[in-house]
Amino acid sequence: MHRNARRIVDARADWADLFAALAAIVTVRTVLELLLDSQHRVLYYGGSYLDLVTYANAFVSWLGTAALMWLIVRLWLPLDSLRAARLVCGLLPIIWMVPLVNWLATRGAGAELYYGQGWTDFLFNLLNLFNPAAEIAMAPAGVRLEILLVFLGALLLTPSAFGIGRWRALGLAVSLYAAIFTLGYLPAIHALLGLPAPASVADYFFLYLPLLLLLAMTAIAVLRREGRLPPGVVRWLLYPSRLLFYLFLVGFGFFYAGHPEPGVRQLLGGPELWPLLSAWLAVILLFAWARITNDRHDGTIDHVSNASRPLVAGVIDRAETRRLGRVFLALSFLFAIPTDASFIPFWGLAAALSYLYSAPPIRLRRFYPAAPVTLAVIGCSMFCAGASLVHSTDLYAQLAGSGTVPAIFLAFFFLCHLKDLKDLEGDRAGGVHNVFNWVAARRTLSAVVIAGFTAAVLFLMRSLDLLSLVPLTA
Repeated sequence: MHRNARRIVDARADWADLFAALAAIVTVRTVLELLLDSQHRVLYYGGSYLDLVTYANAFVSWLGTAALMWLIVRLWLPLDSLRAARLVCGLLPIIWMVPLVNWLATRGAGAELYYGQGWTDFLFNLLNLFNPAAEIAMAPAGVRLEILLVFLGALLLTPSAFGIGRWRALGLAVSLYAAIFTLGYLPAIHALLGLPAPASVADYFFLYLPLLLLLAMTAIAVLRREGRLPPGVVRWLLYPSRLLFYLFLVGFGFFYAGHPEPGVRQLLGGPELWPLLSAWLAVILLFAWARITNDRHDGTIDHVSNASRPLVAGVIDRAETRRLGRVFLALSFLFAIPTDASFIPFWGLAAALSYLYSAPPIRLRRFYPAAPVTLAVIGCSMFCAGASLVHSTDLYAQLAGSGTVPAIFLAFFFLCHLKDLKDLEGDRAGGVHNVFNWVAARRTLSAVVIAGFTAAVLFLMRSLDLLSLVPLTA
């Protein structure tokens, strides 16, 4: 067994390969679980959007579990982050046994898996999970056997496989056991923190958002400390100039559509903020993918205008970055799923236009005015995506005739021109049509662009009756 463990950690697999393996493992587990549980069907909701949310719930729960196990293994074993991730991914197929064992133990009837909703039975279940005489409703036979094998494997196999002491192996085993078990009490943890209890299928997805954010920040710190995440890479992926506008437009659309009913105050204090948070995460990851896609094809331009960017400077591997970009795109779609069914088409519109803007053979970035028009449409799609979280079925009726979307389009259209000022030489070298390269009076054109942006913003404020809030006299 220890030889197999060493082969797993030494395998040639990067982060994108591990993500693909995780997705495949979870897919097998999800299908088996749905088919062999007490309902015996893979479509709980008759093929509706809620079934897609159910599959997303399954994946995000295992994503959080795998990430937590990775951090624990990284802490206790003498492995770097990538090798620790390979070990966790290589051992995850053990989760396939749960639905099979439950099905056999119930003689084909199947068993349901439950979250712990309160703390009254936490200590009893924690201390008696391996006691066959103790009845634990939330943990059927398959779950108990799965966690037992993980515990025993960590305790008995890691000393010989990785050369650690018994006490360290015990610490690893207890940490894995406690972490996996505690994840079953996420609703109770949310209640303890004063967060809303799950009331829908999507709410079980949102249970994992705080955990995933915490794990992501911890993972970034670990990777930086190991030197696997060179300085400036995160800032490059999430360079805030355009991303901040996208996030603002999603939030603006959300609160615009929510006023006056149910109202901003109610939205700020209600469970509707969970879809907004998930939507923001989807947009951040989509932007990271779009940034990678754009910079892969902007080499000539960036060598002149942005020579310090990681891809241009050779700080990161281009092929691995391309594969990671696909991971970001997949994760972005994952976080888009539970927000709302009507959010997904706007997410798809932004993703499609981002690709067409950057990638050949079309590469709209080369042409004027196609480039700023494309970015402006993406900005409008962000606003509509945010509004769709509140008005899922009557979005068009809510926005038609208001002038809000055209004003956002014009504001974003003019704003995009300001970015072109710093890329004059790079755009000329890369064959990109930059309008500032066409005119001699660049200051005049800059003034026109700023005036157009200001006029669009003022029109937007007037249509929203925001000018009445601005004092015009001292």
